[in-house]
Amino acid sequence: MIDKREHARKLLATEANITDESEEIWHPIRLFDISKTGVAFLTPNDIALNTLHNFEICLPDSTKKIVFVAIVLHSSALASTGGFRIGAKFIGIDEEDVALIKDYVGNATGG
Repeated sequence: MIDKREHARKLLATEANITDESEEIWHPIRLFDISKTGVAFLTPNDIALNTLHNFEICLPDSTKKIVFVAIVLHSSALASTGGFRIGAKFIGIDEEDVALIKDYVGNATGG
């Protein structure tokens, strides 16, 4: 299978938070990977495509909270866990936080 991702990603396994659609309640998620343009994460419940959500994350070895808005572009069921792997693209993030993510991703190669 050919990887069609536009930007290098770095695997990570860290906790994060996402708002529900009402933007009132934060729910824990597990980040799977990150790039300079988006994230993939694991969640027990499916999330509708093309919906906007707020996120709060801390990169490993950092105490700075990165907050951003992303749009859900991909969802696939995980037969092994019964959960879902979700892909989302940043649409609202501070340039300073993008720089931190780029530094974290570093010289990762591949999609």
